[in-house]
Amino acid sequence: MDVFMVVMRLIHIFAAVYWVGAGIFVAAMLLPALRNQNADGDRFFLAIFKHTRFELSMPVSALLTTLAGLVLYDRVFDHFNADWMQSSAGIVLTIGSLAGIAAFLHGGAAIGRTTGKYHAALKAVYEGPEPTQEQQETLERVRAKIMRQAPTSLVMQLVALVGMAAARYM
Repeated sequence: MDVFMVVMRLIHIFAAVYWVGAGIFVAAMLLPALRNQNADGDRFFLAIFKHTRFELSMPVSALLTTLAGLVLYDRVFDHFNADWMQSSAGIVLTIGSLAGIAAFLHGGAAIGRTTGKYHAALKAVYEGPEPTQEQQETLERVRAKIMRQAPTSLVMQLVALVGMAAARYM
């Protein structure tokens, strides 16, 4: 038994379960439910940011999933053996891996930055003195961006998930 591979697979699987599961919950259930709630939805998200480690847990789970996945990919493909990579399983696993990397990059570049701005805007509007018109507009703009970007990240995560699950059976 290769203990290193077992540990890497466990890290990859458990981190991915959290990352994709939370992504599904937020993008497919939470954001649509809060779409037209405005102030109530904003206060709910402020409570999430204030009382949980959600804002930290998503990038950490994404990073663990991606790094462990890259290590596994290298080991499974025998350091990028062309014969294995051209097999059906290799192609499906590569597509899934590329989707996972894209989801990681999109999550960091688009979702992560926007979430940080959203959190700051929530604090400015709901925890400070009477918000200015500019602060209110910033909050609305950032909220709309999250609503647009979250489904994109989720689609990439789901393509990665299907690729990881299906590759073994090709």
